[in-house]
Amino acid sequence: MADMVHEVTIGVSPEALFAALTEQQGLASWWTDTNTATPEVGSEADFIFEGGKMVFKMKIDELTPGERVVWSAVDSPVPGWTGTTVTWDLLPEEGGTKLLFGHRGWPSIEGPFPSINFSWAIYLQSLKDYLETGTGAPHIEPA
Repeated sequence: MADMVHEVTIGVSPEALFAALTEQQGLASWWTDTNTATPEVGSEADFIFEGGKMVFKMKIDELTPGERVVWSAVDSPVPGWTGTTVTWDLLPEEGGTKLLFGHRGWPSIEGPFPSINFSWAIYLQSLKDYLETGTGAPHIEPA
């Protein structure tokens, strides 16, 4: 199994970062503007791309306010994504929060793994920009 891991420090409190990772509007501001996320353990969230042609269905497994968020991939159009786990660990540090991101349990580093890893890096920068400047660069679904 293969894991994607990223680390980024964001100049906000763990509570503000947690909200951006768990609330529908927060997620819409940095990842995809079309989602059905609710901050409730056991719920399922849909993250929609390409006019609904790509829907990533994630189960919310863990929500520890200001500390940790865990999702498991229930369904995805991307080979290898279903069955993976996304982890967000928030560590307070002076001047902000260190985010340790993981997308874990990929069957291999072949296929879509490199491009998904690259995409996560771009979206983590969008998350940082959203929280630090008020403007992220989420995927915007056409009207």
